[in-house]
Amino acid sequence: MNAPAQRIRRAGSAIDPRYRDVAIALGLAVVSAIEISRSDDIDRPWLATVATLACTLGLVARRSHPLMLAAGIAAALVVTAIFASTIESIGVLIAVVLAVYSVAIECGMRNALIGTGAVGAAIAVSILRDPTDTAWNIPPSLLLFVLVPFAAGRALRERAGRAARDALAAERARIARELHDVVAHGLSMIALQADAADAALERDPARAVEPVRGIAVSARSSLSELRRLLAMVRAPGEDDPLAPRPGVARLPELIEQVRRVGLVVDLNVEGVPDELAPGVDLTVFRIAQEALTNALRHSSMARVAVTLRYRPADVEIEVVDDGRPPSASDEGLGLLGMRERVTLYGGRLDAGPRMGGGYGVRATLPL
Repeated sequence: MNAPAQRIRRAGSAIDPRYRDVAIALGLAVVSAIEISRSDDIDRPWLATVATLACTLGLVARRSHPLMLAAGIAAALVVTAIFASTIESIGVLIAVVLAVYSVAIECGMRNALIGTGAVGAAIAVSILRDPTDTAWNIPPSLLLFVLVPFAAGRALRERAGRAARDALAAERARIARELHDVVAHGLSMIALQADAADAALERDPARAVEPVRGIAVSARSSLSELRRLLAMVRAPGEDDPLAPRPGVARLPELIEQVRRVGLVVDLNVEGVPDELAPGVDLTVFRIAQEALTNALRHSSMARVAVTLRYRPADVEIEVVDDGRPPSASDEGLGLLGMRERVTLYGGRLDAGPRMGGGYGVRATLPL
């Protein structure tokens, strides 16, 4: 598609569909009125004109009241066929097609069949009442003006339903990953801090104060993130402006929380820091969070190095430790979530045991 056509298509899609329906209805009404005014074989032109305007102008309600529109067009066709002559205006034919299509795509199957059946019956009556027509034209007319638009409407309705279900499943999977990241990290730190506090209480009660404070900080941080996430679920697109969004800027805070439980963590930044896209920024943070959580869980207080590399074409986050790597059975939703996040942004993830011991996670994301 060339550039002018693309611009026209974008401009058309930006117009409110209701305004488009009004324009279509007015255009068809004008065309039909002109056709009727030039016809000389209609018994009651005024009745045909009223019925034609009712059919065409009724299209303004094809999205809000499609069943009523279909019933109204069917009634107009029957009344005109009985008391005047069959309307053969191009505007009315298009209105019939749009009415059937609208009732098929907007209504459930029961109402769609009722509305479509009413229009089909009205077309059959119109053909039978027309002395210049024959009953043999009923099947092709029903096929062209009823069955084809009905099938198209139901097919598009089903496709839209599948797209909505897929989007809902993807959103639920994303929320599950977010909840896993938040809960797993927070609970891992709370558990380790509780163990440290318990051990300190036996030898030196004064040293238990810091782990206990760390538990409070970790719990508040996890609850804050959970509130932000659940608020997003309740009101899509609305974030709490007071809740900072996780990202690269919060990496030092994340690392400081991990250090409080005894894990030795070094943070290195290479290259010139650059502003990242929101999705990439969140992905870098979540990968670092998941990798540090795994180190807390599996690596027996190992030493961890977190490296953030800014390059001209991409950004890389690497988290390596020298502890015991997790077993294959332990690599569950966390690793899967990391891979899906990185794949979503066209990046690459490498995760697994290191040659010299320990475990490493490295994600590269294009800018």
